[in-house]
Parts: sequence; structure tokens; C-alpha cells
Amino acid sequence: MLTSRKNSTIVGLDIETGSVAASEVTTNGTSVLSKAGVAPLGAGVSREGEVTDPEALGLVLKDLFAEHKLSRNVRVGIANQRVLVRTMRLPLIEGRSELESAIRFQAADQIPMPLDGAVLDWQVLDPDPQTAAARQMDVVVVADRRQGRRQGGV
Repeated sequence: MLTSRKNSTIVGLDIETGSVAASEVTTNGTSVLSKAGVAPLGAGVSREGEVTDPEALGLVLKDLFAEHKLSRNVRVGIANQRVLVRTMRLPLIEGRSELESAIRFQAADQIPMPLDGAVLDWQVLDPDPQTAAARQMDVVVVADRRQGRRQGGV
């Protein structure tokens, strides 16, 4: 979901096996596609949803962003067999350490991997009127398996 901050510009990236596409959206009350670009990826840069050559991908992205003069405010959605994304509804919790404990507790039930073998990150979503009135909050949680990760990988 895009927020409607004044003159906000966000670039979305889609990294596929053979190409990377970037779409820049500018919001000012409404959302408008302002720029876009696609660049081919060499063989072996990405395979089955995983980046296997981060250095080569970095060079392609650098050229793509320079060529199309894209914003550096970027959002990337990652989907592969090792990454899981869940949205959890929790009671409204204000303290960071209490929130982190609650997220880890819920994640143990909702994420089908041992959490001690995972990298876990989360983001609290902007409240909607229903969750705020019910004193609840929505949190997006992302987990990635540590096993098999290379040093310096993306």
C-alpha cells in the first residue's frame, strides 16, 4: 500500500531470472507512474528467485538507475523458497522490547521454520480505523532461512 505523503516518490523493483524492472511512482494525493526501466540480467545472476551474483546485480542496478534517473527511495518485494512473509494482528503494544517479544512468540506459531535458524525482521503497518479502535496493530514479519546463506549475500 502506498501512503499519500506529499510529493513522495518510491521505486519498486522486480528481479526475475533474466531481467530486472524498476517502476517509479510519485504520490501527491494520487499515485502516478512517473518513470520505468528494464534491464537484462546475465546468466547466473538470479536463479529460482534468489540472487546468486550480488555484485553483477549491483552493477546492473547502478546502470539502470543512472540511465532512467530513478529515485533512491526503493521498495523490493522478495519471494523465493527461503523467504516467508506473514501479516500478524497483535494487541497494541508500545514498548519496542515488548513488541519484539510478542512478534517472536507469534512467529513461532505462524512461520514454518525454526526461528533460531532464521533472520527475522518486521515492520508495524500504519493503523487503519478498525484496528486502532480495537486497540490492535498489524505487523508484517519477514523470515529468511540462515542455512546456506553466503557471506556478503543479498
